[in-house]
Amino acid sequence: MKKSIQYLDNIIRAVSENIYYKKNKLYDKTDRICEYVSEELQKLVVFLKEINDEKLQQQFMELMEKNDVYGGEFLKIVCKIKEYILSKYKTDASLYCGKNLDLLLKKDKKLYEYVIDSRLSCGSEERKYQIDWNRIFDISMIIEKEKREKINICSFGNPWQEALLYAHSINDNADVCIIFGFGLGYHIQEMAAMYPNMEIYVLENDIEQIRTAINYRNMTDILANRRIHIIYCNEILEYAGNLESIIQKYDRDIIDCKMWMPSVKAIENNELKELLEQYKISFFSMEYFENDLIRNFDNNISLNDDNIDDIRKNVIGKNVILIAAGPSLENELVSLKAVLESNERQNICVICVGKISRKLLENKIKPDYIAVTDAKDSTRWQISGIEDCGIPLLYLSTAASNVVSSYTGKRYIAYQNGFEKAEKMAEIKKNTLFDTGGSVATFVIDVAIRFKCKSLICVGLDLGYAGESSHALGVGKKIVDKNRLKKVEAVGGEVIYTNKNLDLYRKWIEKRVSNEKNINMINASHGARINGMEEKSIKDIFRKKYEVLAVIPARSGSKSVKDKNIRLIAGKPMIAYSIEHALKSPSINRVIVSTDSEVYANISKEYGAEVPFLRPDEYATDTALDIDVFKHALSYLKEEENYVPDIVVQLRPTYPIRDIQDIENMIKYLIEHPDVDSVRCVAPAKEIPYKMWFMDQDGLLEPIMKDIPECYNMPRQQLPKVYYQNACIDVFRTTVVTEKDSMTGDVIAGYQMNENYDIDTEEDFIRASESIKRGL
Repeated sequence: MKKSIQYLDNIIRAVSENIYYKKNKLYDKTDRICEYVSEELQKLVVFLKEINDEKLQQQFMELMEKNDVYGGEFLKIVCKIKEYILSKYKTDASLYCGKNLDLLLKKDKKLYEYVIDSRLSCGSEERKYQIDWNRIFDISMIIEKEKREKINICSFGNPWQEALLYAHSINDNADVCIIFGFGLGYHIQEMAAMYPNMEIYVLENDIEQIRTAINYRNMTDILANRRIHIIYCNEILEYAGNLESIIQKYDRDIIDCKMWMPSVKAIENNELKELLEQYKISFFSMEYFENDLIRNFDNNISLNDDNIDDIRKNVIGKNVILIAAGPSLENELVSLKAVLESNERQNICVICVGKISRKLLENKIKPDYIAVTDAKDSTRWQISGIEDCGIPLLYLSTAASNVVSSYTGKRYIAYQNGFEKAEKMAEIKKNTLFDTGGSVATFVIDVAIRFKCKSLICVGLDLGYAGESSHALGVGKKIVDKNRLKKVEAVGGEVIYTNKNLDLYRKWIEKRVSNEKNINMINASHGARINGMEEKSIKDIFRKKYEVLAVIPARSGSKSVKDKNIRLIAGKPMIAYSIEHALKSPSINRVIVSTDSEVYANISKEYGAEVPFLRPDEYATDTALDIDVFKHALSYLKEEENYVPDIVVQLRPTYPIRDIQDIENMIKYLIEHPDVDSVRCVAPAKEIPYKMWFMDQDGLLEPIMKDIPECYNMPRQQLPKVYYQNACIDVFRTTVVTEKDSMTGDVIAGYQMNENYDIDTEEDFIRASESIKRGL
C-alpha cells in the first residue's frame, strides 16, 4: 500500500496548492496542477483495481463523482481515503524513511550521520517532542519546552496552506534566500516549487526537526534539489560562521532573509537567539529595506493625508504623556486612568505607541493619538480591530503602508531625517523634519519637543526588563534567561537588565533631552534611569489638593426625639459637634448644612457652617432619600456658584462623638485609591447572617444565607467575618452622586471603627450626653 499513500500525498499537496492559487487568481498555475492531479489519479486507479476492497472502491467512486473539481470537498475525500488505508492496512508511518536516507547520504554525508545518530539531541531533558497526524494525515510536531511552553512547529490543519502563504512572502527578486528554521520542511518545499531558480540555505539547530521530517515525510524534492542546502549547526559559533560564509558568497542585494518563527521560538540557546535577532536587525537595516521603504513612502504619499504639523496646536504648552509598552506601564494604569478622568485632562495630550493601543482601549484609557513607525507589514496586528476607533493616527512616511491604509480614522503623516524622499517632500511642502531615534517612542519624544510641549511625561518607557516580561499587558514575550543582557542603573538607583538596542534608545533620548531647558522632562516609568529626566510617578506628578466638601444633613422634623439635631447636649446643640468635627479636619475645605429650617440654619451659621440654601420640603420628609438630598445640594452649588467638589463627606448630626483622625483616614484612602467610589464606616457584627432565619406563617424556618451548606450548624469561628455599616462618616466622590445616581457607587471600601452613638431615642441621647461629659 506504500505506492497508494505516495500517490495520495502527491494529490493532497497538489490540491492544496490548487486551492491556494485559485483563491489568489493565479490561474496559469492551476491548469498545470490540475493536469498533474489527473495523472496521479490515473496511477491510483490502476493500483486500486488490484485491491479487492469494496469500501475503498466506493470512496474512490465518490471522489470521482465530486463536482468540486480539485477543491476543498475533493480534498476532504482524498484525506478520508488516506485515513482509511493507514488504519485498515496498518501502513508503516516511516514508509519514506529509507529513500530519504539514501538521498541524504548522497547529498550530505555529514548531515546523514547527524540524523542517524540517536544520541544527538537538542535542548534540556525537559524538552519533549510530540509527533502526530494532522488534518491531511501528514506529520506535524509540537515541542514542549521547559515550564510547559508548547510550540506548534507547523500547522495541525493543512501545513501546505501555511507553507504557501510563507513562500509567497519571499522577495521574488532575490536569487538567494537564507531561512532560519527547518521545521518539518513544508515551507522549504513550497519555496523551492515557487522559486525553482533560487538558492535556498536553511539553518537549523534542532536535529530532531530534521530527523522527524526524514523519518516520516516525503522529502524527495528537497533532498534531490541541489539548490537547497540544509545546514545543521548545534553550536553558536558554527551557526555564526555558516551565516557569514553565505553572506560573503553573494552580493547583499540579491539575498533575502526569513525566519520560520516556530523553529526560532523553540530555540533554547539564548545566545543563539540573540545572534539571530542582531543579524535580523542588521540585515533589515535602512539599506536592505530601501525598496520596502520606498514602496511604503509612495503608497503613503498617495493617501494625501494631512501633515503632523497640524497637531502642533494640540501639543504646544500641554503636558504630553507618552505611553510606551514597557512592563511597568501596568503599575501606572490605575493612576493614569484617574488623571485622564480628572479636570487635568484638558491640559494633557496623550500619545501612545501602536503596540499598546488596543490594550489601552480595552482598559478604557483613550489616547489622543496613536503613533506607528515600523516599516514591516507584519505589524498590522497592532491596530487590528481598532481601525475605526476614532483616534487619529500619527505615522512616519515610511511606516508599513498596509497598516496606514487600513486605518480608517484621521491620519497625519510625518517626514523624517535620513530618508531622502522624505527630506525632499518636507522641503517642498515646508513641513517639519523629525529625528526618529530608531523607535516609535523616540519619534514621539522628538515630536513633543519640537512642538514645544510644557512637560514630557514618559510612562512604560522601561528600556529594560525589571521582571520576566518584555512588554506590558501580555503583548510581549517572557524573558527567561538574562545572562546575555547587560545591567544598567534603574529608576530609584537599583539595577535593571537591558539589551543593546534598548540601551541605544536610552542614550539617544538622553542626548535629545540634554539641551531642552524649557520643558519638564519626567520619567514616570519604572525601568532604566534616563539621565536628564526627573523621576516621578503619575500620582505624584498630578497630585493636587482635592476639593473636599462636608455636608451635614439636618432636617427639622424628627419624631423620635423632637428637634434632636439642635437639642442641647453637654451645653451645645447636637449639630454643633458635627460642624466642629468638619472644621477641624485639615482635608475638608468647606462645610455646609442642608436643612429646611431657618432656626437650624441660624444655629449652624453661628457655629461656623455655611447654609447657602434651605432644603425644599419634598426633600425634608421622613421618607426622603439621601441621594435626593445630596443631588439637590450638589446641583445648587454647581448652578448657583459654579462649585463642584471632588469628594463629599457626609457627617450626620446624630453622631456627636467622632475621632477626627477617622475622617482624615477615610478621605486619604479615597484619594489614594482612584478605583474606589466610596468609603463607609463598618464594625464587626455581633450577630451574623449565617445564623439567621426567615420564618413563614407556619413557623417553618429558611436560612438567610445559603452559599455555605448548613452554615447555621457550623462554629462561628469557621464562618466568614461580617461587618455591619454605621452612618457615622460617609466619604464618596461627587461623580458617584452626579453620574451614577448613587450614594456609594460600585466599588465600596470599608473603614473599621468602633461602635459609636447614633442618637435615635431618648436613651441614646442620655448615654451620649454622659459620654461627652466624661470626655469620651
